[in-house]
Amino acid sequence: MRYKTSYHVHTTYCDGKDSAEQMVLAALTKGFTHIGFASHAPVAPHHKEDMLMKKEDFCNYKKEVLRLQQNYKDKIEIFLGLEYDCYEGEGMAKEIDPKELDFFILSIHSLGTGKDKRPIDCSAKELEELFDLAGGDVQEIVRRYYALLGDAVIKEEAPIVGHIDIIKKNNKGSRYFNEKENWYLDIVQKCLEQIRRAGSVVEINTGGVVRHGKECLYPSDEILEMLRDMDIGLMLNSDAHKAENIDFYYEEMIQKLKDMKIRELRILTKEGWICDEVD
Repeated sequence: MRYKTSYHVHTTYCDGKDSAEQMVLAALTKGFTHIGFASHAPVAPHHKEDMLMKKEDFCNYKKEVLRLQQNYKDKIEIFLGLEYDCYEGEGMAKEIDPKELDFFILSIHSLGTGKDKRPIDCSAKELEELFDLAGGDVQEIVRRYYALLGDAVIKEEAPIVGHIDIIKKNNKGSRYFNEKENWYLDIVQKCLEQIRRAGSVVEINTGGVVRHGKECLYPSDEILEMLRDMDIGLMLNSDAHKAENIDFYYEEMIQKLKDMKIRELRILTKEGWICDEVD
């Protein structure tokens, strides 16, 4: 491979542990050619998530990334982005105009509205509360997750889809549902058809592996095979919240891609999207 990249990098502007410059320096040490900052985007005040960037901090965030772009322009390509959350009943929260960015990632971290809103990727207890609010219908929650994601990708023409199957985070050992069953894969298939229609790139996200083990590699092998067979563009992102994890699980992931006969990854450059051969 000619390039080493991650466009899903967090900093102290949201829930990351290191500064933007520390992340750049780590990327340089690891031989990266491109890095994209995708802090959790600000949302309206009625959303209370602690992980999000404050709207008043966006100006300084943008200035810092632009400064780093200039300071390191001869060593690495740096991109300004945000990870936008998508909510039921609202769609993608756009407190910051996407036109101010080089790219954005569209993700879902919660389902439900008002007092019934719960995170899907925090505690198992909160996920179980979502199931209870749906009358115990686990499949209904899964359907709602993938329907919200697919519809938002189409509406927003999202360039990148974040951790596509993060709803499985607390489902280790098929605790709540079987990700290999036809009903689940059929729901995923419908979402992937929308992603393909939108021309979006789906990230392979290794961030869950560092925090929760290989079962939290996004996407699963089954979904990766579907993405390959549907010829949907893929990119490799670390979703790093610490500098030390900027390329966590990359070597293992490259070997997995080879084994699965996934032959190329998408790379965002200053000139636009290109393909890099997996070799």
